[in-house]
Amino acid sequence: MTLIRNQTSTGEPVPHHERELLLILGGDDYDPVENTGGFRNDIWKTEGAFVQAVNVLHERNRYSEYRSRIVSRTSWERVVSDVLPPPGVEYREWLCCLVGIPWECSGRTICEPLDPYAGTRIWSPRKNHAALSVEGSVYVMGGLARAVEELSATDSNGGVLQPRLIGRERAELRNDIWKSDDAGESWQLVTPGCWVNNEALVDPSGTSSTQCRTSDRCRENRLGMTRCSLGRCICTMWGPREKFGAAFYDGHMYVAGGSTHAAAQRCAGFACGEGYRRYLNDVWMSPDLGKTW
Repeated sequence: MTLIRNQTSTGEPVPHHERELLLILGGDDYDPVENTGGFRNDIWKTEGAFVQAVNVLHERNRYSEYRSRIVSRTSWERVVSDVLPPPGVEYREWLCCLVGIPWECSGRTICEPLDPYAGTRIWSPRKNHAALSVEGSVYVMGGLARAVEELSATDSNGGVLQPRLIGRERAELRNDIWKSDDAGESWQLVTPGCWVNNEALVDPSGTSSTQCRTSDRCRENRLGMTRCSLGRCICTMWGPREKFGAAFYDGHMYVAGGSTHAAAQRCAGFACGEGYRRYLNDVWMSPDLGKTW
């Protein structure tokens, strides 16, 4: 994405040659042959692409003219390396001290007098997310992300009979929003999003962990920006998704379409198991830079 800024987060003017930055934000570099790589949340920047067409003197086309090729002389600077919570700390626990988080910390995290993770948080490694440049700030939204939470034995296909030698986790759709005022060097959470879908897409009975009688139950289960409606927790904003459109126009943020996951199986009185990909054509608007929708 391209970021255009005239001043820094502290109000100082930005040198002219640094006003336009090209940023790469996360993604997926998994190599199935080498079995390396995966979801990323690293950030790279350059002050602009510089490419040049040059002739390849030892190759000619069918008209006997020298072939040309594009050579990029762009140099990239890494802004942030891949970041994860400290060992043994799950993603939602990493966020629990932040203002506006609708769930409580466990006994392992003490937020007072100082937030133990202040200044270290960033959006989880992901792909197929959206990024916006708004008034000199960068926003990252949604996508398919690492859960950064251990997959429980009961959620494992076939169960787990022996102690695990390695950890396992899901890749899950997200709808959180993060903001950076310094070209990606540090990040603030705008909204944690939801770990359930919105009312139009939630199974009528909910899953075993999303059934509720009051909204307090949704908060206890750390499901994010949700409320209890007709016996199941529902998201109060656009639901988790990937490959969607995002834009900023006339003072408002917009999110449109994409694809999500819908439950297709039932276990007794609730949804369970796998589902299917569902394509969306809904449109959402925020008047306050992503805080409410």
